Amino acid sequence: KTMRILFFLFFSLISMQLHSQDFQQYRWENRLLLIVDQSDQQAKRQQQLVFLQKEAAGLIDRKLKVFSLSKKGMQEGMQDVSKWKAMEIPARFKTQQSLKVFLIGLDGGIKATYDAPIMPQSIFDIIDTMPMRRAELNSRN
Repeated sequence: KTMRILFFLFFSLISMQLHSQDFQQYRWENRLLLIVDQSDQQAKRQQQLVFLQKEAAGLIDRKLKVFSLSKKGMQEGMQDVSKWKAMEIPARFKTQQSLKVFLIGLDGGIKATYDAPIMPQSIFDIIDTMPMRRAELNSRN
C-alpha cells in the first residue's frame, strides 16, 4: 500500500510540473490572454472570443496568443487543446467566477485581470505601454 501511495505521489508531482510548464513554453516568445469561464452558460467567454476574432491582425502584431478554458477543457484560439484540462491549469489561473480574463506578459507575469469581456483595443493599449512592446516598435523604425 505504501508503494502505491509513493507511486501516486511521484506521478502527481511529475504531472503538476509538466502542466505548470505548458505556459512556460511561451515565455519570452508570446504574450498570453487566458479566458477562464467555469459557468454553465459560457456566454461571456463566447462574447470575449468574438471580440478577439475581429482583431486577429492586432493579436498577431502583439504576439498575443489566446487560450480559453471552460468546464469542457482548453482551447487555443478556437481550437481544442486536448492535452490540457481544467484541473491541469496552474492554480493562480483557476477561478469559480463566471469569467476571468488574464493578460500575461512575455515574462510570464500577470499584467492585468478582468471580470467581464473587454474590448481588444483596451488590451492592446496596455500591451503598447509595456517596455518590451515599445522596444519592438522602436526596432521596426
